[in-house]
Amino acid sequence: MDDTTMLIHFPELLPSSRCEAVPGVRHLDPGFPAGLAPEVGYLPPGLPLDARAAARWLAQATGYAGLFAPGALRAAEAAAKAPGADPYGDPTRVIVGELAALEGLGPAPQGAAPGADTSRLRAQAVLLLACERERALAEVRTLGAAHGGAVERLGATLGLEPEDMDELAAAGGLALDDGEEPAYAEPAQWQPVLGAMLRLLPPQAVLYADAAPVVEAWREAGVPLAPVAGAELARLLPGAPAGGWLLARCPGYVLMGATRPLAEAPWLDGERTVLARAAGAGQ
Repeated sequence: MDDTTMLIHFPELLPSSRCEAVPGVRHLDPGFPAGLAPEVGYLPPGLPLDARAAARWLAQATGYAGLFAPGALRAAEAAAKAPGADPYGDPTRVIVGELAALEGLGPAPQGAAPGADTSRLRAQAVLLLACERERALAEVRTLGAAHGGAVERLGATLGLEPEDMDELAAAGGLALDDGEEPAYAEPAQWQPVLGAMLRLLPPQAVLYADAAPVVEAWREAGVPLAPVAGAELARLLPGAPAGGWLLARCPGYVLMGATRPLAEAPWLDGERTVLARAAGAGQ
């Protein structure tokens, strides 16, 4: 596939986040330690954090990232800076600084080469955290399936009806979230990923999206999605399955839900191409 028709999955970054691969569509690899094979991954050239620095920063950051819900980061940062707080004895303060950088609240993560583009550095960091979140959700789903099987076997051994076993599991703290909610169900979950991807992807890359919540959010935001078929569809995705396909060409900030250019993100001004599968088509 040449660069003019390079398709990149959005919003999923890891192949394991999808039920099945889409032939001809690759995943953006921000230098995640697990790595992706070249045929399924696209590693942007010249990433600010090399493999070793990315792994080291992610190992630190993910130990604390889950502690901070959206909107709570400023409060966490304030607590770390409170009078009497030990700036050296608590690594949480360091991680708060790293996470704050992702919201533009502080310096960028350390470990990059001198002179690295701060916006590219933050974009890479956001995507590394997104990869780790996807990996963790996949792990929860696997554990949930194994746990559910064990609970069912226990119920069968005890001769309990399914509804009785459900009640017992909940009462005994045995219930486990099955993790079936999509990783990117809400705009707040995929918009940071989108902004980071658009910072690192070349302008000619085409985003491939078939997540219904994303496509629906774009429709509601007025993204100019129009039906596409025939030769144009075949050029973008050879062998595309039958069904409804939509194409949009618009500035990146429109995909982000903004109505005007964002001064802090000039890379979103350029036109981007999105190929989307209409909600319900083949899903």
